[in-house]
Amino acid sequence: METRPGSRHTGIIVNVPALGGKRFLHLAWHYTFLNDEIPEGCYFYRNETLSKGEQEYFSERLIRRWEKNGNKVAYGLDYDGTPAFNSQDEFDGSEGRGLTCATFVLDFLGECGLHICDVPTWKYRPEDGRFQQFVYDVLSSRLCAPEDAEQLERVKRSVGTAPRFRPEEVAACFVRYEDDPVEMPPAQFWGHEVLYESGMRVV
Repeated sequence: METRPGSRHTGIIVNVPALGGKRFLHLAWHYTFLNDEIPEGCYFYRNETLSKGEQEYFSERLIRRWEKNGNKVAYGLDYDGTPAFNSQDEFDGSEGRGLTCATFVLDFLGECGLHICDVPTWKYRPEDGRFQQFVYDVLSSRLCAPEDAEQLERVKRSVGTAPRFRPEEVAACFVRYEDDPVEMPPAQFWGHEVLYESGMRVV
């Protein structure tokens, strides 16, 4: 979905009958992992290879993750593909670790066995520096306590260096994933297709 012109957001939609049906689970911001009704303006991208049983398993596990970590998942920029949650499904924010909306999706799917992106092939793109600087500027006004220093410093180091996994690229990789992780060049192309067909602005 587009949150404002040129700014995209992604999450996972699951079916949870106990909560009234389909829900949108997403990392909205720092310590803000939400379980929402599906907002207006969403575009849906599904992977047709998933069985009903797999979809139910993913739904149950993601709801459990939300129940344990709703206000505990930090925001960060330097995703490296290693699991961000421990074996008890608890977020591991050690050494200042954090996730974006897109890397939260990657991390969850990866732990469920769907490694949709070939993480090492992603490279920093200069045009992503503006987004990273925005994140740092906003977090620097919020992470003021001494215990936040490590995380803020890690975000600062990521500005202008960390590869960015864009929401539209993650959605495109999910649709096309079969057995092998998708590398960055085709993901970029398919990500632009997502923006084009949804009418979102390319910046």
